[in-house]
Amino acid sequence: MEHSKQAKNQKNICKYTACSPYPDQEVSFNYLNRPYPNFHIHDYWEILLVVDNSLSHIVNGKMCTMKSGDVCLLRPNDMHAYIFEKERETKTLTFLIKNEYMLKISSVYGNALYDRLSSFDDILSNKLSPEFLRTIIPIILSMQSNMIDNETRLFQTKIIINRIISQFVFSYYSLKEQSPDWLNDFVMALNSPFISFENVDALAQKTPYSYSRLSRIFKKHTGRTIIEHITTSKLSFAKDELLYTDKTISEIAQELDYLSMSHFNRTFKKAFGVSPREYRKINK
Repeated sequence: MEHSKQAKNQKNICKYTACSPYPDQEVSFNYLNRPYPNFHIHDYWEILLVVDNSLSHIVNGKMCTMKSGDVCLLRPNDMHAYIFEKERETKTLTFLIKNEYMLKISSVYGNALYDRLSSFDDILSNKLSPEFLRTIIPIILSMQSNMIDNETRLFQTKIIINRIISQFVFSYYSLKEQSPDWLNDFVMALNSPFISFENVDALAQKTPYSYSRLSRIFKKHTGRTIIEHITTSKLSFAKDELLYTDKTISEIAQELDYLSMSHFNRTFKKAFGVSPREYRKINK
């Protein structure tokens, strides 16, 4: 409740035009290494990165400890404050992002990402790798020089910000339910267009399950049957062969383990609406 009252106080709103060293640019950064114990909100997005040591961070009433490599993405209406646990030693880096530029970044991933990030209930936090941290710090230090022109500084800042945002997106929205390793190996084997339909049973024996059980698991993870997966792989290869080689249709069918031309023609036409001969004539 107290935080809400403070948010309404205009003195607790940090404005981009006042906080950014380059107020006319879409993005900027500060490498000030000082705590900010007073609760405040922004009229821009902010990335808070701990470069060294640690700090205590309170965001919308929730507290967390941030250590070296930890990064937090703050929305314009996030009420926050942070104090250093070792004031003389903690180092932080903040990136300031105008709302218009954040909309641009988000639009690359689709129209819904900006709204998803804006409405996320918890603290938006992530961890940067030590290698990435070691890469960007010298760049940031170099960009503090007056010898760097504004266009170069802006370009380099955008590269770093876009990379950090991409890592947030991957961390929060990549597939959480991944296939087990044995199933990935099985699918990789099926991806070969030269696999014989008769060899599927032999491949299945290398998995922990019977063929019938494997078929159900496969369809649950991929949305199609084993035979459908193999057929898709073979027909995709067949299209390339028809377009980019002079092999006869009979040769292509034999290469892909189709025992009869009629079976190959029928399967191809069912998938693409035209026969292999018509497909080659239309597209080559």
